[in-house]
Amino acid sequence: SCCSVSCSPFSGKTIYVDPLITPASCTTYNVATRSCTGGTATAYKDLNAASSSTNPGDTVLVRKSTWTSSFVPQRSGAPGSYITYKNYNAEGV
Repeated sequence: SCCSVSCSPFSGKTIYVDPLITPASCTTYNVATRSCTGGTATAYKDLNAASSSTNPGDTVLVRKSTWTSSFVPQRSGAPGSYITYKNYNAEGV
């Protein structure tokens, strides 16, 4: 039998990528203010750094910016448990 609440064996975490944050990464990211104070989310300044911290089932939400570096995913998902990269809400990426 699977889980009592959800039948998905992987319930991944959400990671943000925001070039506006000052440190390379933080675990106090505030989505509303786009800063590393007062929040509880994990964020990275760089897409490749965020990629290296992902696991199957995770979602990486990329905040509005112009990205000029190349991106090579560091990890892969698993059958039925993908690593998803997408823009945050309707922000342009």
